Amino acid sequence: MPDPGDRFAAFPSRVRGRLQTFLEALDDIAEEDLILFATKPLDVAAHDAAREAADDAAREHHWEKAIAGLRELAFDWLAARISANYRATWFGEGAVLSRRLSTRPLDLQRIAQSLADAFRAVAMWDDLGDGSRDELMGRWAELIVEA
Repeated sequence: MPDPGDRFAAFPSRVRGRLQTFLEALDDIAEEDLILFATKPLDVAAHDAAREAADDAAREHHWEKAIAGLRELAFDWLAARISANYRATWFGEGAVLSRRLSTRPLDLQRIAQSLADAFRAVAMWDDLGDGSRDELMGRWAELIVEA
């Protein structure tokens, strides 16, 4: 999986620790279960408001670039999971039959966007109200243990 490297560097240690714990927990999710975590928002306006609240808080801390880096990390993580589902064969690339990550474009888009929102919420955890945090995390919140 991708190394978060400098993407966590702009955040204080408590945020870096929470992000690292979340990233490690992601690796334990079975491929076929990823789509179950990537639920669609029931109230798009509330979801957009939660994103805006997180982005406002990020601006207050001057973490805009760091939050953008987390979005890239979410996409890189998903791309690594997709790559892990394929292997080279004598006849080109073939799917590994033991893994079942949906490669339907809409599923991948939903997983990527949902995961990016979850990373945003994990980073801005201390600055978000419960409603905004819950809205952005969705089912990914199962991977977070509050300290």
